[in-house]
Amino acid sequence: MSMDIRHCTLSFSVDLRSPMLRPLIQVFAIVASAGVALGQHSLTGTLSNRNSNTITKNLFSFIVSKYGKNILSGQQDVTSYNWVKSNIGKSPAILGLDMMDYSPSRVQYGTSSRAVEDAITHHNNGGIVTFCWHWNAPSGLYNSASQPWYSGFYSTASSFNLGNALSNTNGNDYKLIIRDIDAIATQLKRLQSAGVPVLWRPLHEAEGGW
Repeated sequence: MSMDIRHCTLSFSVDLRSPMLRPLIQVFAIVASAGVALGQHSLTGTLSNRNSNTITKNLFSFIVSKYGKNILSGQQDVTSYNWVKSNIGKSPAILGLDMMDYSPSRVQYGTSSRAVEDAITHHNNGGIVTFCWHWNAPSGLYNSASQPWYSGFYSTASSFNLGNALSNTNGNDYKLIIRDIDAIATQLKRLQSAGVPVLWRPLHEAEGGW
């Protein structure tokens, strides 16, 4: 593996030893490069939220201390994390998890989640936790053969209109948005009570058509 941070050049090769993937591909290689030299950002090491607690400040300071020097490995979801641990022999520093199945409209269909418990376990083992939130539409789910309820985080799977909901703060749809945010906030408070700082990235693909 090689990396030149100054010129944003990265190259590496990976031998995929999974029995499922071996017939398809043995070696995967990627090379990314940019011709313009990039200067480092000027980091202050100070969080924008002055009310951040000590564990959050410590995590931020740790990340800042690695900037330009090291790379922190990470893996999204427990299954993939365990695959890396079993097949590579190393545990990624960062575990990515999803608040998706805590969304009220999914809970109504019987979903449950252990993401918070998994986050606490990873933190207690010395790891870093990051959470995204695939927000399931709070109403208007088509729940059809082509657009089942569990696809409700796609705009095509629901008639819910976010713009209309936000424009009427007295409307029921707006109240549903607040209800959903409150539901996720409850889970974040559980993590806070357990002493787990979170790299929080909700609506992480929001640049598209929600």
